Amino acid sequence: MLRNLFLFSCFSLIFIFTMNAQVPQSMTGNWEGLVNEGERSSPYHVKLDVEVVKKGEVAGKIWYRAYNCGGTLTYLGINENGIHFFKENLTTKGDCIQGGIIAAHMVDGKFGFIWSHEDYSHQAKGLLYRPL
Repeated sequence: MLRNLFLFSCFSLIFIFTMNAQVPQSMTGNWEGLVNEGERSSPYHVKLDVEVVKKGEVAGKIWYRAYNCGGTLTYLGINENGIHFFKENLTTKGDCIQGGIIAAHMVDGKFGFIWSHEDYSHQAKGLLYRPL
C-alpha cells in the first residue's frame, strides 16, 4: 500500500495543492518509527513533531537519529487524493541528503511516511507511531 501511495504521490506533485490547506489535527503531535529504503540500507529511526499550520508555514521538526541530522518541515499542501506534502529543510546535516519531500497520509491511526529526494533518486517509507 505504501509503495502505491509513493508512486501515486510522485505523479500527483503536478496537481498539488488546494488553496486553503492546513495540516489536519489527526497528523499533529509526535511520531516516530522505522523507515526503509529497500535494499539501500537497514531500516532507520525517524522522529517527527508536527503542528497544525497553513500551507507555506513551518509545520514542525524531523530528526534522523542514525544519520545525526534533522531540521524543519514546511507544509506544502494537500492534493485531491488527500495526500499531504512537506518540504524538508535540514539544519543539522550529518549524513543526510538535502532536498527531501515527504508525502504523508493517515493509515489506521498511523502516520504513513514516504520520503523522496526532489529528483526521485532516493526514497524511504514506513509507518510512524505515536510514542508511548
